[in-house]
Amino acid sequence: MALRFPRPFILLGSCGAAFGLIAATPQAQTDAAPGDQTALREKGRALFQEMGCFQCHSLADADANGAYAPAFDGNVHLSRTFIIATLTDGRGDMPSFAGLMSEADMALLADYLMAARQP
Repeated sequence: MALRFPRPFILLGSCGAAFGLIAATPQAQTDAAPGDQTALREKGRALFQEMGCFQCHSLADADANGAYAPAFDGNVHLSRTFIIATLTDGRGDMPSFAGLMSEADMALLADYLMAARQP
């Protein structure tokens, strides 16, 4: 299966560290039934792959070993708000994904990262 990368990702060739705030975005996993949690986690993992996060970031749950940007496992500085803000606005070498991802997908990815990261 071919991976899709957003055009700015290819142009910039970088991914980066960080994330942020969309106040009105619902928390997908909080309201989901236990059976839905698994489906949401799979969708979040798929977004992580499709958006190319694995190239820069490491995350054991997604079998990602990127070494360019901060690791998600063991990162005590991550928060859902920080992740969404970074996806929306970009940070450092990481481009903005606004216009490439919906607010709902950004929220889903943030929820996935918060749930999947190892302590």
